[in-house]
Amino acid sequence: MIYRELGKLEEEGKHITIGMSGAGWMGSGFIAQMRHVPGMRVAVLADEDTKKAYSVFTGSGVEEEDVVQTDSPGRAADAVRTGKCVVTGDYTLAAGKKGVLYTVSSGDERKLNALPVGLAPGARMKRDVWKDKLITWDDVELDESSILVRLRRMQDGL
Repeated sequence: MIYRELGKLEEEGKHITIGMSGAGWMGSGFIAQMRHVPGMRVAVLADEDTKKAYSVFTGSGVEEEDVVQTDSPGRAADAVRTGKCVVTGDYTLAAGKKGVLYTVSSGDERKLNALPVGLAPGARMKRDVWKDKLITWDDVELDESSILVRLRRMQDGL
């Protein structure tokens, strides 16, 4: 059902735009896979190692001229609007206009108290989240009956 709806977005020339942090093993794999998902696209990749983030985009098939490296919110927004991908060392740029869900593990998720994107389905927001702010564990009420939530709780207990 979701795949059909994403395909419909793609047909309409629309996309769910993703800003993410982490250009490591999981981040690069996530971006490589997202290149094949209709109706969704990773537009911003934040990592301290911007050269690595750049190579993640180009290694996934994005043309070099379609990757912009910047820490400027205005330049990043312009690049995304024109269909380019943005590499940045500024993690707040990955948030964009809405709150951002943490999409991959780059080692700082616990420090940030960031909610992984996989746990978002079925979650209920406890409060509004301001523009450009990360959605944290404290911002949501999770569906504890969800297999993903239960598995995450088990993982955190290790």
